[in-house]
Amino acid sequence: MKKVIWIFCAVAIAYLSACQSNHSSTDSADTLKQSSTNIDTTPVEVGKDIVVSDAESFIKETHRPAMKVLGKEVALTVKNIPATIANLLPEITRVIQQQNLIISGTLTVIYLDDQSLKSPTEITKVFIGIPVRIRKANALQYYEIPEGDYYKGIVNSPIGESLPHWKIYLDKLNQSGNLFQGPRFEYYSDARNSEMTTVMSQTSMMVRKK
Repeated sequence: MKKVIWIFCAVAIAYLSACQSNHSSTDSADTLKQSSTNIDTTPVEVGKDIVVSDAESFIKETHRPAMKVLGKEVALTVKNIPATIANLLPEITRVIQQQNLIISGTLTVIYLDDQSLKSPTEITKVFIGIPVRIRKANALQYYEIPEGDYYKGIVNSPIGESLPHWKIYLDKLNQSGNLFQGPRFEYYSDARNSEMTTVMSQTSMMVRKK
């Protein structure tokens, strides 16, 4: 099931990118500058950007621009996130294609409360969507992530399995005295396994610096 979801995500976003290739050269250049809002490639400066580091992981501080996420708010348990994403993605990608919206990031899950941190069986509210550059009226919703300084932790975890990492990540921030606030969200990217095959199994966890 998870493999099918990741394949669908990759195909959907690749298809949308191809559809958007018909924009003018000006739009294309502008898109290249802003199309990777979620993908932070800022060089890490040890002692400055990294705020927590140990043998297992590190947390860095990074500045992010405001981001508009197109999608839908749902109530569910953490284990149902993968299936819910599979159900929502066709509608989200259809709206993006129909309105010629420009994708500015990868699949994103925004946690609207802290119920999931208490127990994986708790009903929690999340917003599931894809960041886009242009906001237009449609049947879906938008969640706007504000510009600001964020703490970023990266773990090897597929969709729906980041909860244990979230608890460790937030505990480390608390223990190190790095104050944080909402929004709390995660997004996904690919990584390489031992056979150097690309697998969608990396989660970036983000909270805003207070």
